[in-house]
Amino acid sequence: MARLTRSHADPFSTAMRAMATAMRSHETAGAAAGVIAARTGMATAALGAPNAANDAEMSRMVSEKTTAFAASGAAAAAGSSRMAETSARFAMEEAVNAARAFTSMAACRSPQDLFALQARLTMDLFSRGMAHGNGMASQASHMGEAALAPVHKTVTANARRLKSR
Repeated sequence: MARLTRSHADPFSTAMRAMATAMRSHETAGAAAGVIAARTGMATAALGAPNAANDAEMSRMVSEKTTAFAASGAAAAAGSSRMAETSARFAMEEAVNAARAFTSMAACRSPQDLFALQARLTMDLFSRGMAHGNGMASQASHMGEAALAPVHKTVTANARRLKSR
């Protein structure tokens, strides 16, 4: 039977990371609402008095978003690439395992040997599939965490700065 090694993900840690990312996502959404409200107020005030506009804040709106979302996209792309590589490797390994299984089945000398081998092969396949699924869930939670981090950092910093005004 396939054994799980240290390289396989701990489902509890994956779930905790996903929950923490969800909480940061909620915090990001709340902070974004405050930033949008503050900047909308500034933009509205600037319509009546363009010379009094906070040009630095207005220009930050574009540059900070561009920087944060570029970093977020890069993190998501890197995570997606790792997940695709992992899935491709798993599929190739399973093709090799299938070839070995057929060879082993051809070598069986009795129906009982064949049934016992099929039972073992099925359990091994399920074990590998579960390990792969856990690993993919872990990679997805890491990717979500990494993709959210630059946006969360920027939005919450803006919210703190604008709140202190």
